[in-house]
Amino acid sequence: MCISDVRKLHFQAMQAFEKHLKEKAASLKAYQQREIMLHRAKQEMETFTSEKRLNFTYDIYILKNDEYGVQNNVGRWNGLTNELVEGDANIALANFATSAERELFIDFTYPFYKSKGITILMQKPECKHSFALLTLFENVHSHDCETDHIKYDNDKKRTRFAFSEGFWFCLEGFTVQGSNWTPEHDSGRILATTWWIFCFMIFSAYTAYISALMSKSSEENLISSLDDLVDQRHTPTWKKDIQSPNLTAEQRVNMALWDYDIKYKFSKMLHEMQNAHQPSSFAEGLERVLKLNSPEDRFALLDMRMSMEYEFIHHCPLRLIYTNLDARLYAIGVQQGSPLVIFFTWIALIYDEVLLLKQSY
Repeated sequence: MCISDVRKLHFQAMQAFEKHLKEKAASLKAYQQREIMLHRAKQEMETFTSEKRLNFTYDIYILKNDEYGVQNNVGRWNGLTNELVEGDANIALANFATSAERELFIDFTYPFYKSKGITILMQKPECKHSFALLTLFENVHSHDCETDHIKYDNDKKRTRFAFSEGFWFCLEGFTVQGSNWTPEHDSGRILATTWWIFCFMIFSAYTAYISALMSKSSEENLISSLDDLVDQRHTPTWKKDIQSPNLTAEQRVNMALWDYDIKYKFSKMLHEMQNAHQPSSFAEGLERVLKLNSPEDRFALLDMRMSMEYEFIHHCPLRLIYTNLDARLYAIGVQQGSPLVIFFTWIALIYDEVLLLKQSY
């Protein structure tokens, strides 16, 4: 398919739906968390619907409550879905995820955004750049020292121990072979011996420090997935307890029920979320993520909204972890049986085709 064919299909779609859209006003419910984006939403809608060409008029409203739509026990919907079911709105333009329950009452267009499932928003781990060996010399500055080189400048028998010789002597002190020469006087030998003992102690302490640091770093693994977030606590304790020979047969059977991965994972997630006191809104959850008093108070926000990516872009200390849990597609919602679904689907497919052609050529 070439560019001309795409334009021809676009023109045919415009003519096919001009009869349904002419002199008809559509009420658009825009679910936006920031009113500053309302003006841009109108501009994008004008480009998307070709208002001047189709005589397609609309009004944009911001939804009052902070709900996309949840069905209660009696089968009634709330939020954005209820606006379409009751006929108060014709189009739902938002971070609207498709689901089988919602498709029984409303229609969705061709998905325009492929979700990666529930995302995890949390702060980046603190990077400790302290170096134990150099902390002793943080406040030490280099100074010039006056020596008595003028008095012994003409002494030909004197061994010259300049900066370069001293530098190599200090380096040779770290090696097993040692230095090629030793000081003649007792004071120099005592100083050299002290330096060798100091080098040995520093080298041994530094090696032990690096070994302990690496073993500690291997225990505190970086969270990079949903499984890492679930298994960050209590898992080693459970593995140690279930292998204990002091357990009775009944206790061992009860603990063995946790061996089912799905039940254990999501049951533990629900338990941790209840203990952490779930936030009542997205803004409250974001505030708890940004407010970090200590490493023990870290809070991870789980949500599937595209606004998670928006906050990730605008806050440098945050990091976003994608998961495949509950992956959904985002689309435009319309009333059930409305001809608008075919029109918006055609436009979305045409734009995708043009985008693919632009990337190919």
